[in-house]
Amino acid sequence: MTKVPGFDTTSFGALDKTRDVYRRGAGPAVIVMAEVPGITPLVAKFASRVADAGFTVFMPQLFGTPNRMESFGYAMGVIARVCISREFKVLAAHEKIDKQGARILGLRFKGDPMCKAARFEHLRAEFGAAFESIELEDESANPKGSPPPHSVLTRHLDNVELVDSEGEPTRVALDRTLAFLCAQLR
Repeated sequence: MTKVPGFDTTSFGALDKTRDVYRRGAGPAVIVMAEVPGITPLVAKFASRVADAGFTVFMPQLFGTPNRMESFGYAMGVIARVCISREFKVLAAHEKIDKQGARILGLRFKGDPMCKAARFEHLRAEFGAAFESIELEDESANPKGSPPPHSVLTRHLDNVELVDSEGEPTRVALDRTLAFLCAQLR
């Protein structure tokens, strides 16, 4: 089993499948769902930031190899083997969101062809005030990240000299994400 440094590993089984789950921190629970290709070092770094802010992070390994560096070839190989349901079946139902008081935070770059404005418009219409969005200009992305800008809190944040500095748009998005979690879960 591949490890993610700084995280404990457990397993979870459901519907005849077993997955590793990486856990770190103490406090209210936050589930970090990695997109393709899986839990990369940058996803683990983001999850560590959430844990260090006072939360217990759970990261299920749904696909890919934990802690493997991202590359185009690796991502394409994972995509070829993965099927993700659309918007997690709209988060399993609008009424559960309202009844349980859960909130949804979505982040995207405005020019991202993989996360178009229509997706956020749909989520706003479906969940109303329960959905909050952070939408950044493409120029805010780490210029060293692979194009197009897509991963607000991982690939396009991780550049200490440029965009992970106080006041920079992607850092503001990270800070807002942590504040959102604090407001909703504490």
